[in-house]
This record gives sequence, C-alpha cells and structure tokens, in this order.
Amino acid sequence: MEISEQSIKEILSQVSEINKDEIETLTGDSDLRTIGIDSLTSIELVVKLEESFDISIGDDDLSVDNVSTINAIIELIKKYTE
Repeated sequence: MEISEQSIKEILSQVSEINKDEIETLTGDSDLRTIGIDSLTSIELVVKLEESFDISIGDDDLSVDNVSTINAIIELIKKYTE
C-alpha cells in the first residue's frame, strides 16, 4: 500500500464509526481526536496500519500523539518502512 494522505483516510474509515465524508474533509494537520478518534480507536488504527504496511510498531512509538494527525501517522509509517 502506498503511504499517502488518501490511504490513511481509507484506513481511518475502516477502523472508525466516523462518516466517510467527514474523513475526506480532513487535512494532514487535522487533530483526529476532535472528530472522535479515541484511545480504543487509536489501538485499532495501529493494528490496521501494521497489517496494511507490513510493519511492527515498537512500544516506544505507541503514543496517541503519533496517531493524532494524518501527517503524524505518515511519519510514523515512514519510520518503519524506510
């Protein structure tokens, strides 16, 4: 899977109850917590990211801050794929 804003939005729509139209309006710096991404959804998101990008995110990087924006998620994935 390509690491892009759109691919992250697709994953967000798979792991959350948030309306897909609302997800599409997000920018790279939008705070995902303001649209309902909570700690449980963050865990589901990390698991889906690991599956989608064939990575294993280390315990040190399991922080809500690392999945609080699309740009933060992209940087996290790049850390494990480059």
